[in-house]
Parts: sequence; structure tokens; C-alpha cells
Amino acid sequence: MPLYGQHLWRPGPGAKQVVVTEGAIAAITISQLWDHKWPVVSVPNGAQGALPAFKEAIEWLEGFEKVILCFDMDKPGRLATQQCAEILTPGKAFVAELPLKDANAMLKEGRGKELLDSLWQARPYRPDGMVEGADITVDALLEQGAIGFKLKYPRLQELTRGIRKGELTLITAGTGIGKSTWVRELGYDLRMEHNQRIGNVFLEENYRKTAQGYTAIHNNVPLGELRANPKLLSREVLEKTLRDVIHGHMYFYDHFGSLESGALLSKLKYCAVGLGVDFILLDHISIVVSGMEASKEGERRDIDVLMTRLRSLIEQTGVGIVAVVHLKQPDGTAHEEGAEVSLNELRGSGTLKQIPDAIWALERNQQGDDPCLAAIRDLKNREWGDTGLAGCVRYFKNTGRLLPTDEQFADQPFKKEETY
Repeated sequence: MPLYGQHLWRPGPGAKQVVVTEGAIAAITISQLWDHKWPVVSVPNGAQGALPAFKEAIEWLEGFEKVILCFDMDKPGRLATQQCAEILTPGKAFVAELPLKDANAMLKEGRGKELLDSLWQARPYRPDGMVEGADITVDALLEQGAIGFKLKYPRLQELTRGIRKGELTLITAGTGIGKSTWVRELGYDLRMEHNQRIGNVFLEENYRKTAQGYTAIHNNVPLGELRANPKLLSREVLEKTLRDVIHGHMYFYDHFGSLESGALLSKLKYCAVGLGVDFILLDHISIVVSGMEASKEGERRDIDVLMTRLRSLIEQTGVGIVAVVHLKQPDGTAHEEGAEVSLNELRGSGTLKQIPDAIWALERNQQGDDPCLAAIRDLKNREWGDTGLAGCVRYFKNTGRLLPTDEQFADQPFKKEETY
């Protein structure tokens, strides 16, 4: 017989339940407490041999209305519980939860009645991720959603109520419009205004340039000028900037030219779990995909996989991710010439518009009369639903800053209700 004690009990019509333990001693303990009136058996070789024994005894086990699994409460026991429960007919497996390691430990502590209560109160097994409605409490309904950190862009703040941890926000625009500059501005505000820890993953530049970017923002100097003349700021100013902005609050991914996506994703998880960062800035998605081993389905499938992994990372850790994504060239006017951005122009895959919580775009005409003025467009807003034009920003050449402005485009004014 594959199960210890199996020969003592006969399943069939009217056979209500059988308890299966991880060891013979636990089976004897429970049977003794029950005065040997109810079927109790054990897998013969502990947790590691539970699944093969269950498979061999599956016909016998299926003869009972309920199969109560009372394995050890350690990691191997819980894994064996899951494996064995999943091969039984749905609804037949029940799981007993013990406050101590196993049935014998309960008996030794004089908690035999509590052990039997745990068996009678065993709950139906449900695969991970399935929650019974009866398990939802009023406290769960009263749980407050994530609080948004206030944005310095008034209209965008009004539409979105801020940027939140636990969400995936995409930033998009045409080539050279200012995506990376805007992401750095967002990261700087999260650090300085809200004291958040930031993980910086800028894959088109080395970590030193990213740090220089924050230094330039903090001191209101253009990044290009700072890089062209490193002595533009004194050593004392640089040391103070490191203390005030970067040290202890920011982390940078040094990719050494390697963009292998598996290693990158593990680094992102380390940022969230090991370093405790609140937000990860990822610039940009296309270059991550270029580091993946291409699947047979091509770039579209690779982006699907990446977006799913990013979503999973967010759900597991609660980190916020702000990621840059590129656009396809539209028919007609180019984005670099001020064309309006739509969700369907995100380059690569439909998951780019389906999985994120928020998608924000910049629109400006590089060749127009005022190439430093750009509009923000709120393309997706899962939490609140409001979308549309969300104000303007201006790039100030003398400071290198991308900052909100009350100005509007003369040839594309906002609707009256959208002004701020």
C-alpha cells in the first residue's frame, strides 16, 4: 500500500473523510485522539515522497468525500500540501492549519483538543491567488489606496492626484523631445520634495552622467555646460549636492555596456527589496528588449514578457516604476514637429497601453517658433479616468530645467475647462 495505514480503511459510498499526515507518528497521534474511529493515513517517506505516494493512491483517496491534508507547517510540508491538493478533484482537498510544527508537537504540548479542532475546521484548498468572498472583511474594504505624491505640474496633478508607489507609469514622446530630462525632473522632485529613495536605471548613459544630471538640476545649470566644463561648480558645491541629493537616497545601475534583461530584472528586484527604493526610473523599455534573447515571435512578444515581469515586480514589492517608451512614426506630421500623441503609437506591443496604470506624453515642435514649449498629455489614468491635455512645460536654456508654465500654444489652446 502506498500510504501507511491505508489497508485499515475502505473508501466508498458514505466514506466521509480521510486525514493524510506527513509521518506515521502524526497519523498514530491523530488516530489515538479520535479513538481510532476516523480514517487517518500517512505518506511513507515524508514531504519529498508525498506526491508520488498520492499519485499511486489517487483512486483510493478519491473514494472519500473529503481529503484533509495535515502535513508539517514548514516549507517542505506546505509545498507538498500544494502539490498533493492539486491532483485531487477540485473541492475534495481540505487543508488543516496547525499553530505548531506537526500533530505530534501539538500532543506533546497538551493541545490535543486544539489539534482536533484544526482538523474539523480544515478549509477547502484553493490555488494561490484565489480568495473566497467570505474571507474579505470590512477592514479590507476600508483599506486606503496608495497616496499620490504631489506633482509640480498643476493640471497633471489635478487629473491624476499625483504619482503613486505600486504603479507603473510610462513616459513617452518623439525623439529628442525631452523624455529623459522629464524623468530626471520627476526623480529629483520625488527625492527632494517627498524624501523618496530612487533607483536610477538609465541605459543610454553611464551612471556618472545620470548623477551629473541631478547635480545640474539641483544647481540650476544646463547638463551640457556642466559636462563640458566640470569646474563650472566648485568642489564644495559638488560635495554639498552629493550630501543633499544623492548620498543615502539614490542608487544607480552601472550596466558596463551589458543590457542582458535577465540580469537587469534581478537588479530591479534587488533595488526594490534589498535596497528599499520607493521608485525605479527605467530609461528605456526598447533598449531592455534589445538585450533579451529574441523569441520566435519577435519584439512584440519580448515586450509582452517584459511588461508582465515589471507588473509582477510591482505587485510583489509595492515599488513604483517610471519607464520611458518610444513611439512609432505617425502618418503625416511627425511627433518631432508637434503631432499629437495617441496610445496606439506606443512602439512595440499592445501591452504597453494595457498594463501601465498611467501614461504621460510630451508634445512639442522642435522646428516651430517656440521649440522650448511643450504640452503634457495624460493618455491613460487608471485610478481616476481623467485624460487629455494636462498643461505646458518649458525648457529653460539658461538653467537646463524643464518646468511648468502657465503658457499655452497659440495654435492649439486648451479647452477653457482645461486651463489652470
